[in-house]
Amino acid sequence: MKKFSAIAASCALALSLAACANGGQKPANDATSSTAGLAPVAVKADLSGVKEDKAVSALVPDAVKKDGKLTLVTEASYAPAEYFGDDGKTFQGYEIDLAQALATTMGLKLDMNNAAFDSIFPAVGSNYEASIAAITINDDRAKQYNLIQYFQDGNTWTVPTGNPNKFDPKNPCGATVGVQTGTAQDEYLQGLNKAQCSAKPVTIQKYDSQAQVSTVLAGKQLTAMLTDTSIATAAVEQNKGKLEIIGEEFDPSGRGVLVAQKDTDLAKAVQAGIQSLIDSGELAKIYKAWGITKGAPTKAEIL
Repeated sequence: MKKFSAIAASCALALSLAACANGGQKPANDATSSTAGLAPVAVKADLSGVKEDKAVSALVPDAVKKDGKLTLVTEASYAPAEYFGDDGKTFQGYEIDLAQALATTMGLKLDMNNAAFDSIFPAVGSNYEASIAAITINDDRAKQYNLIQYFQDGNTWTVPTGNPNKFDPKNPCGATVGVQTGTAQDEYLQGLNKAQCSAKPVTIQKYDSQAQVSTVLAGKQLTAMLTDTSIATAAVEQNKGKLEIIGEEFDPSGRGVLVAQKDTDLAKAVQAGIQSLIDSGELAKIYKAWGITKGAPTKAEIL
């Protein structure tokens, strides 16, 4: 739910539907499982101006410095934020560029990993040092983790072109809606079913990857999908003539780097790193390269 302008980069939509909705999900931790050969047009920000910031690297905990790497995890089916290139293993996306810039600023090398989105949260602080995965900042997550904001977006509904099922974004009750498992949109729909849609609940079809949701919707097997605005814009661009945005963006909120609650020193180093990228203009350059002109913060905060 980042409050974005249109994304110039097009979105990769995986054609593999190996994961079925509602309980048939296949963990998306195989780097070649979802987007090999189906990457969008490659975009990469020029990171040559990003250097180690000694004031930032001085804050990096010794336990992180020890191997010289910043070990991060993402879910690489969320183009244009993060996805795999044509070789099925090279990470690409504006958040991947951000992760690389952050690691460099901290005086570290980036070690990026891929996992199913809903498996990321319990693994941060043990298997991984942090996560950059378009993670929405909300009260629940802020109570359990350190979240350092680097962006803001909103929620947007998308339907097949022509809205064949006459979906009403102001009254989604009773509709069949696709979401990626464990996302803020998943949680939002569950909340609707407990409140305004309790008498006529939304049928929530869950998939391991956003690419799968977009593909199924383009095939008219869903009434609508609910995603970040930036992702909806990219999906419509990729599926020319098959998808359209409906209704207004709603509930804008921040996106943050996820750090375990116990790792406060690392969270402070990440905060300082993002602030350094903001102050130097390098974060704005990354977003500009990807066609993003709104949503960047002026101050990095731990929430």
